[in-house]
Amino acid sequence: QTNKIMAEAKNRFDPNVRFANTLKAKYNALVAAGFSEKQAFELALKAVEETLKQATNRVDGQKGK
Repeated sequence: QTNKIMAEAKNRFDPNVRFANTLKAKYNALVAAGFSEKQAFELALKAVEETLKQATNRVDGQKGK
């Protein structure tokens, strides 16, 4: 029981796990909205790419202003 609680606590506070859960939720929502699994995967991946571009100030792979 203690190990399960510790694992849940780690997952709750680990930014990688939170990000993965958010991404999975986005994917699931796209599938539920009627997109194919392939389309949902590609759209979720594109959202990650766009977020990374914004976070790094890059546009089309080039450093922004």
